[in-house]
Amino acid sequence: MKTIVNALLRSPEGILMIRKPSTGFWFLPGGKLEPGESPEEGVVREVFEETGLRPLEMRLRGEFVLRFVDDAKEERRLYTFEVTRWEGEVDFLCREGSLAWQKVEHLDFLPMPDGDRRAILELLGSESFLHGEFLYQEDYTLVAHRLTGTLPV
Repeated sequence: MKTIVNALLRSPEGILMIRKPSTGFWFLPGGKLEPGESPEEGVVREVFEETGLRPLEMRLRGEFVLRFVDDAKEERRLYTFEVTRWEGEVDFLCREGSLAWQKVEHLDFLPMPDGDRRAILELLGSESFLHGEFLYQEDYTLVAHRLTGTLPV
């Protein structure tokens, strides 16, 4: 199972997202963990690599499992962190894709995996820690999902 991390960064301008050229989809900044790296270390590294920002305060908000029909792709475990304080300026000339602050009300219209959209909207609407499972087709069409929240500690 591949482990990946991503980060929810909010500002008055919206949510910082990256459009990956390989799929054309918008995602929260993030990526795969390196060997021996903790999720916390990985999200700090990935956010800096993709955005130029250095997370200073963050908390784990969700843990999700992504599966694919017919094992089209490797199963993934995703840890989502909410970054509440950071330093630096966004480097919009990212080599990983196109960065933009996206308005929450525009999320329904962005090309992105539907499971990501559902998880982001749920995270924005509560302080709960989310657990989720998503089953996708190879093209990221959502087949089934389950999201459950637990009260914050």
